[in-house]
Amino acid sequence: MKKKFYKGRSDIIFKGIFLKDSNRDMLKRLIEESINKKVEILEVKASELPKGNVYEKGKILDVLVASDEGEINIEVNSYSDEDLHKRNASYIFERYSSSVPVGGSYADMKNFIQINLTYVDKEKGKDLEMISEYHLEEIHRHEDYINNLTIYEYNVSKIKDEWYNGDRTHGIMALLDADANEFETIGTGDEMMDRFKKEVKHMNSQLGDVQFRDPDEDAEIIFNTILDNKKKEAARQGREEGLKEGRAEGRAEGRAEGLAEGLAEGQIQTKNHVARKMKLKGIDIDMIADITGLSLDEINDL
Repeated sequence: MKKKFYKGRSDIIFKGIFLKDSNRDMLKRLIEESINKKVEILEVKASELPKGNVYEKGKILDVLVASDEGEINIEVNSYSDEDLHKRNASYIFERYSSSVPVGGSYADMKNFIQINLTYVDKEKGKDLEMISEYHLEEIHRHEDYINNLTIYEYNVSKIKDEWYNGDRTHGIMALLDADANEFETIGTGDEMMDRFKKEVKHMNSQLGDVQFRDPDEDAEIIFNTILDNKKKEAARQGREEGLKEGRAEGRAEGRAEGLAEGLAEGQIQTKNHVARKMKLKGIDIDMIADITGLSLDEINDL
């Protein structure tokens, strides 16, 4: 069996490289390529978010960095979907909401930056622009609601494609989706990119025959999960709509039956009232029966 090659975007490879102290310069370059700004890394922080309670499973961030530009959370995604966007947003919002200590001031809040490095399977995933930048703002006037939260999303598949087309803006990022063969053509001669490739190859050799689930397999699982969830949701909505329609039809039928019964009852009461008056006036009972449709016994009982 051919040994699997884990790309730079594989979780175990990505964290193994960028969380290593000796590769701090490589992490710095990746961040600078992402936000198009020079940064100084002050600390690579613990990547586990605090648990809400002792039973809650901890949420592990990929890479969390304290810098002179603020706190930077880097997430590597193996699939593009709005539910994953919500998941990633929940990470940065949790950091944002817990950043002001008791007795602190919102005016002193630092900047928060999330960098989403997303692999997109062109046949299965929602397509993404090569680079997207998100802020929380008013949609008509484009005024910031807050000015210290930015989310960047990079389609690493397109970044690699653009490298072949001559765009050298995102070198380290272009290598994230490269396989062993592509290492021979991307970034050769760039000292840091060559070092990155060497690290990836070394880690692959260290993994031996241990088989980890890579992002492509994760994408397949996520895709199938999303598909199943959408099918279940469609079935649930169909059942709810059917029940609503059934109830509505039932109410309509009930109203119709009630109206028919009311009219029938009203007609009987009207006939009885007319027959009673005619009887009091001494009109012949046969004539009353003929006019009202009541039987002779019914008229006699009035």
